[in-house]
Amino acid sequence: MHIARFAVAHRLENDHRMSELGERWRSGKPFILTPASFKRCVLEDVHLNVRATIADRPADFEAARLLVAQRYTARGYRSMCDAGRPCQETHAVTILAARDSRTVGTMTLRFDSSEGLNVDEAYRTEVNAVRAGGGVVCELTCLAVAQGTDSHAVLAVLFRMAFYVADKMGVTDVFIEVNPRHERFYRRVLGFAVAAEQRLCPRVQAPAVLLHQDMVALGKRLGGFPPPTEYGTRALAAT
Repeated sequence: MHIARFAVAHRLENDHRMSELGERWRSGKPFILTPASFKRCVLEDVHLNVRATIADRPADFEAARLLVAQRYTARGYRSMCDAGRPCQETHAVTILAARDSRTVGTMTLRFDSSEGLNVDEAYRTEVNAVRAGGGVVCELTCLAVAQGTDSHAVLAVLFRMAFYVADKMGVTDVFIEVNPRHERFYRRVLGFAVAAEQRLCPRVQAPAVLLHQDMVALGKRLGGFPPPTEYGTRALAAT
């Protein structure tokens, strides 16, 4: 993955609000996670002109839904969006990557709740083992990158924004289900480890491997994140 340079801008009051949400979530108290909680959070690759934001309008969620449906269908997967599952969910944040106002990537970050995670369908035992050890888990899902786009640049901004949000929510462990042919990329670039062997993902009816990474190690791979008052550029450390 290229060494990207990022311009980062976010507001201190949003950091405070997200910290409050994270505390409520970790304590098991009821809370409502809304896109407004992350409004004005922006991350941009200033060299390749890729900008990541949090979806907070119907048009944003529709753009994410269409891209996921398009890319999943092209690969022969069953799209969760096509099956009627909305991209906008409680306890989840959808991230959009755009270039020149065109959506070129999306990823949804889903936090643990009484409803569990999607990965519980095939890997409940493995995820429960992390929960039992005190881990605060989340999953990355509905990942799609537009065809003909610099996928590494898009993935860089998506993962850095996801890391920022997950960190503010107090997440300690991240899970993602990937097609076996993509496993090497996630292990080599982002340091994910295989948490369970290949199984059938019931949602897309395709083989998948469960990968896991803790937030401390992921943060090192991504080069951390600037504090709320810092503006400027940071380098992506993954190689």
